[in-house]
Amino acid sequence: QNHFTVSLIHARIMPVMFTAPIMGGKLSPSTEKMAFGVMFTGVLYPLVQVEAQDLPLTALPFMVIFLKEISNVSCLVFRHMPHSE
Repeated sequence: QNHFTVSLIHARIMPVMFTAPIMGGKLSPSTEKMAFGVMFTGVLYPLVQVEAQDLPLTALPFMVIFLKEISNVSCLVFRHMPHSE
């Protein structure tokens, strides 16, 4: 159950890491963004572990929740990005 929690935290963090202007946008390397996302997931994991009792333990419901997390955060991130014209 711990790896499900880490995966969902990571799914919520990574779209922000790759698109946030504070992370350097396209100027900073992807490996740095990935490392910072993994580190941030490790920092957040102990804080949300208590809330993880209701996670599904089978693949299909977990994948649905995982894709929902990625799509929700991606929509929020891309909605608030500055548009270049």
